[in-house]
Amino acid sequence: MKRFIGVDIGGTNTKIGIVTRDGEITEKIKYPTAELSLGDGFIKNFSQKLEELLFANPDIKNVGIGIPGLISKDRRSLLDLANIPSLSGVPILDKLIQSKYSIVGVITAPDRPSGRGQKINESAVKVFSKSNGLTVLQPTNLKDDSFLNTLKALNANLQIVVAFRMLPKVVWQMPSMGTFNLHASLLPDYRGAAPINWAIINGEKETGVTTFFIDEKIDTGAVILQSKVEISPTENAGELHDKLMQLGANLVLKTVQSIETGAVKTFVQPLKETKTAYKLNKDKIF
Repeated sequence: MKRFIGVDIGGTNTKIGIVTRDGEITEKIKYPTAELSLGDGFIKNFSQKLEELLFANPDIKNVGIGIPGLISKDRRSLLDLANIPSLSGVPILDKLIQSKYSIVGVITAPDRPSGRGQKINESAVKVFSKSNGLTVLQPTNLKDDSFLNTLKALNANLQIVVAFRMLPKVVWQMPSMGTFNLHASLLPDYRGAAPINWAIINGEKETGVTTFFIDEKIDTGAVILQSKVEISPTENAGELHDKLMQLGANLVLKTVQSIETGAVKTFVQPLKETKTAYKLNKDKIF
């Protein structure tokens, strides 16, 4: 697998890491930006750090800095082009548990090998769920009869989807109160797999999170609630992800409460030309 060196120049720290073409970041090294100096000595000190990493990894021929390939004025990073997950389910599960909601089951992806040793690792959602005594399902086929029967037996009256694959109709129609999704953008803009990345890449000054009821298409369902947040000029995708993660957890709780009390109101997503958030890959980046 081809690798290149990616650089993230931040206000506090500058991170230099080896990045694979599929977005996996390894051997990340962090330097205080002040140590490298943003004055006249920056290029000299910075180049020295790059040379050390290149010397230790002779197979690497390319270095990516900024978007795409130069240090940008707003210091946004090529590392933003790795697909940051839309949002994490852990803070949401924690918020619901702390609010005394009964979680009858958690569905997450099967364990997969990762890293240099291709060691089988459990997802953060699975680890958290097990530590809290929650039932965990890891189906490989969402239409499998065995999985559907197990899911139905859980008798959930509401399903919440966060950063998961497209659900078949038989799954999202199952609970009596419906199934809603948390998406990391202000829909209808940035439908797709990488809304956080594209908000950064396009220089947006504002984004947010949306909850909506799932329908047959991707990210097109009736909107329940939205919450906005500003994007700072120096913010990168990882930082924005963390901010939206907490914002999203709060919005999910509000959404559950509104559905529970019968106060939920929705609106149809407006028909307009929208900004897309397709998954990033080497064909679209390089």
